[in-house]
Amino acid sequence: MEKAYKTEGFSLTQKDLKIIAIAAMLIDHIAWMFVPTSSQAGQIMHFIGRLTMPIMCYFIAEGYEKTRNAGKYLLRLFIFAAISHFPFQYFLWGKIPLFSPGPKYYPAAYYTTGVIYTLALGLLALMAVKSKKVPLILKPFILCAILFAAQIGDYRYFGVLWVLFFGLFHHDRFLMTVSFLAVTLGIVLPAFTNPQSYFMFGTFLPIIPILLYNGRKGEGRSWKLFFYIFYPVHLVILGFLRNLYK
Repeated sequence: MEKAYKTEGFSLTQKDLKIIAIAAMLIDHIAWMFVPTSSQAGQIMHFIGRLTMPIMCYFIAEGYEKTRNAGKYLLRLFIFAAISHFPFQYFLWGKIPLFSPGPKYYPAAYYTTGVIYTLALGLLALMAVKSKKVPLILKPFILCAILFAAQIGDYRYFGVLWVLFFGLFHHDRFLMTVSFLAVTLGIVLPAFTNPQSYFMFGTFLPIIPILLYNGRKGEGRSWKLFFYIFYPVHLVILGFLRNLYK
């Protein structure tokens, strides 16, 4: 079994990784709003944006390892997921379909939701699989139900599986890497036949900074909740700017 964190040479702190994830997310979302996906700039910006979700999935698993109360941690995630739902809808459509029904909104628009919901389900899956109170025979059925529920979230069941394997193999960097690459291959496969999706190959990239993580928080203020606050706020701002300048 390998060490959970990098201990020698160049490494990254928790703060470093979260700054990378947040900056990549902002670049990605700016591109969705204002830069054509087929353009070179769009492809590069979305490629960078693929850094965000796996890094956040890793920190959900990390949080599970370190939290004293996983139930409160899960509740907090679902609360932030609910808070972020309408900003995410506004970001996608420029309006909130629930309050602005019309023919341009297909049925999925009414229930599609953001990444924090997916992260919460990932934590729920990890808790269920690792729980000693849940009978072993029930765990596959619970996991399948969670993966099905994840279909309405951004990154769908891929995000749940990332959290799950990051948690299961938290102390084995080799198995963590192999499982991450295997899940990621599933999300990247369609890009082989679609030039506009070539940026999806960037989804392999986050394993590099994750393996450089040294387990330390980093200097300065805590970034514990910053992502969860920044996420809905920046979605509203970008949605507003898109409406303002379209």
